[in-house]
Amino acid sequence: MSISILNFSTAILHVASQKANRWIRPPDPAVFAACLNTGICSLWDDGPLPDPAAASRSDWGEVVNRLVPAMPEIFPQKIAADLDGLIRACHDFFVALRSAGAAYIPFWSEGYPGLLRQISDPPMGLSIAGDGTLLLRPSIAVVGSRFAANWAVEWANDFGKLSSAADIPVVSGGAYGCDAAVHNGMLAARFDAVPAIAVFAGGLGCPYPRHNIRLFEDIAASGGCLVSERSLDARCRPHDFLARNRIISGLSLGTIIVQAAERSGAMVTARCAADQSRDVWVVRPPFPDIRAAGNQCLLDDGAMGLGRPVDAMVELAASLMTS
Repeated sequence: MSISILNFSTAILHVASQKANRWIRPPDPAVFAACLNTGICSLWDDGPLPDPAAASRSDWGEVVNRLVPAMPEIFPQKIAADLDGLIRACHDFFVALRSAGAAYIPFWSEGYPGLLRQISDPPMGLSIAGDGTLLLRPSIAVVGSRFAANWAVEWANDFGKLSSAADIPVVSGGAYGCDAAVHNGMLAARFDAVPAIAVFAGGLGCPYPRHNIRLFEDIAASGGCLVSERSLDARCRPHDFLARNRIISGLSLGTIIVQAAERSGAMVTARCAADQSRDVWVVRPPFPDIRAAGNQCLLDDGAMGLGRPVDAMVELAASLMTS
């Protein structure tokens, strides 16, 4: 029962954070345990809690009205001040996911990726389309410039083919350039059980960029996974891409930077990975390229350099085996 209450609590907090457009920290286990000791479980002596993903409007009304006022240590006053609005938001959040055939992984469930739970600002829940078990496997993130040079696109595409053939999950953001190239390479290497993971900045119902919708559909249909912390119909805002980058690196043992300008989203992802104590690997450009100035900065800072995709795969496969 305590795990059910914990998952419901985090699901409510997740919806509240989307409603307020701000991140809210998941409840601390010690604080939650103290709340349970006050007799919270006895509120459901008459039966088990429903599954958040399948709860009806009346289910949400019963849970929110019982749980939120009884746990002031977890639910701030700003959340408790509008219970009717919170009930409606929770119901709408999960109805939208169900209608789209998407699943939901709350923060404390067994299906939530352990690596992501370790970062300082994890999502309280993940909406997914496709094979969510991929998120539990050791993976590598691959990111790079949206306006990538030919050598960078070819490197990412070739690495995607190799990683897919080796059944190594690869996480990326689905952007133009290197992100799309690595997942296109993965799809080209096999027909099903493709271990590709794309993280959206917006909701699953608002994929971006729109030009890559076919790629996203192919990933989900071929055994991969689409991931978002946002509500289904949430559109991308500029800061959402930066928030997404922490998830890309947080899901992964390490991040490969294929090509990056000094100021770019790929460099933000590299910083996220470093802050999360994850490895950062950087492709050495085959020739001087101003569009890869960020690569050189990272190499100068001590990041591990990578050569050809086939050589990189050998090095990274060894790292994955020892993780």
